[in-house]
Amino acid sequence: SAFKNQNVAIRKKKKKIPINYNRHYQHQNEIKEVEPNINRNRVDLHKERNNNFNTVIFSDSMPKGIKMYEFNKHLTNGRALMKSFGGATSRELACYIMPTLEDYEFVNAIIHVGIIDILNDSSAKSFELLANNIMKMVHSCRRHGILNISISGLVECEKADIMKMMELNSMLKNICNVNNLSFIDNTNIANFHLSRRDGIHLIESGKRILANNFIKNINSFLPKRLRTFRP
Repeated sequence: SAFKNQNVAIRKKKKKIPINYNRHYQHQNEIKEVEPNINRNRVDLHKERNNNFNTVIFSDSMPKGIKMYEFNKHLTNGRALMKSFGGATSRELACYIMPTLEDYEFVNAIIHVGIIDILNDSSAKSFELLANNIMKMVHSCRRHGILNISISGLVECEKADIMKMMELNSMLKNICNVNNLSFIDNTNIANFHLSRRDGIHLIESGKRILANNFIKNINSFLPKRLRTFRP
C-alpha cells in the first residue's frame, strides 16, 4: 500500500459535545426576565429627566417662535415646555396633548387654542364645540395631576370678526370662573402686532407681549418676584 499507516489518510473525528437544552431555555428565560426590568428603568430615567419641567404650554401656532430658553430665565421657579401644533383645531389639540401628559409630570398648564376653529366656522355651534374640547383638555390635565390650569384668551386677528372674538373671549372667561381656572387676558395685543403677510400670526413685539402674559400667569402660582421677558 502507498501508506504504511492507513490511519494517516483518515481525518480524526471531533468529539461531539452534547447540548444542554435545559440550560439554553433557562438562559432564554433569564433574558425575558431581565428585559422588562431594563425597559422599566429606562422609563423611570426618562420621567426623571422630564420632571425638570413643571409647566406646559399647549397651543396652536400663535405662540410659536417664543424663545423658551430666554422665557425660562424669567420664571421664578422651574421651567416651562412649549408644545405648539401649527394649524391645530381644539379637537385635534385635545388628542395631541395626550403623549406629553403621559411622559411628563407637570404642575401648571396653559391652553391656547381656538383661532382656527373660529376662522373655519364662527357659528354658535362652533363656540359650543370649542368649549367642549377645551373642557376635555382640562379634564385630561387634571387626570394627570396638574393643579393649576389656565386658558389663554384669543388674540384678535384681521381675518376674524372682532365682535365674534370678543364674544368668544367672554365665553372663555365664564368657563374659567365656573371651573376654577385661570384666564389669561391678551387684549394688550393689538392689530399692529400681527404679521402683515397673513394678519393672523404675531411679529416679534406681539410674541414678546404674549410671552410676558404667560410668564405673569405662571409666576402668579409661584411665590417669587416677577420679571419681564426681554429677548
